Amino acid sequence: MRCWAPAGLGDIGEYFPDTDPKWKGADSGVMLKEAFKNVRRRGWEVENIDCNIIAQAPKLKPYKSQMEARIASLLEIETRRVNVKARTNEGLDAVGRGEAIITQAVVLLKPAP
Repeated sequence: MRCWAPAGLGDIGEYFPDTDPKWKGADSGVMLKEAFKNVRRRGWEVENIDCNIIAQAPKLKPYKSQMEARIASLLEIETRRVNVKARTNEGLDAVGRGEAIITQAVVLLKPAP
């Protein structure tokens, strides 16, 4: 049976506060692995993940499959269960001017066997 439910672990700032020098410049893969460990401890595993990257530059299309493979490896799931979408903001706001990048991820969790 598949089930969506929050792991109830709080937000990213509780685990990786921007005030802690330990995390300044940290590899995001290390942070993802650490978050994943906490999810597993709660009895969940990742069913799939859908990621959005909104950036005017750089163009990410050539790297999407590499990003999907890396995320899948870190989360110990098949690459087919990871989707990375890259898009622009068509010149609008700080993202469109190249001053910022927005990332979003939606993760479907299921109870671990």
